Amino acid sequence: MQEQWIQLSPKDYARRRFIGVLLFNKAQWLTNNKKYAEALDPLMKAKKHETEAFHLAGGEEYGKYLDMTFQDLFSVQFNLQKFDEAIDTLEERVQLFPKDAQKHYDSAAKLALIYQRDSSDKLFKRIYAFFERGLDNKMLAADQIILDNHYRDLLANPQFEKLVRKSGG
Repeated sequence: MQEQWIQLSPKDYARRRFIGVLLFNKAQWLTNNKKYAEALDPLMKAKKHETEAFHLAGGEEYGKYLDMTFQDLFSVQFNLQKFDEAIDTLEERVQLFPKDAQKHYDSAAKLALIYQRDSSDKLFKRIYAFFERGLDNKMLAADQIILDNHYRDLLANPQFEKLVRKSGG
């Protein structure tokens, strides 16, 4: 029913925002009650509508609300140990806010949490690529990474440590 209402006017910011908030609130209730698996679908749908509202509003006006959805979506994916999907969420988040260093650092810290739970080569390659882009684009600073305990497990990996040292740390 909600999707039909959106399809009547797919470029209507107010509709997208309204549905996004409705779905976000549903997911919030589920998350607060530790029903993470049930919260995943409404958060994914909320992200879709809120991302469209973000673009329709020209970005800034709706960015705070969209970011809250990304943070909650990450939390649910992390709690469900859907680490590949959580990395997708973090990558999409920084793509939508490419010049926001704080979102890059927050996402980097969350990637470090993922690495603490799963240090598999598959996930490490994705995490490494994120840091490599962030360091190259000057959204992350090697000195800050070296001094922050969030990254101690990552820095114990010789390949990651070499990347950070090469970037100025």
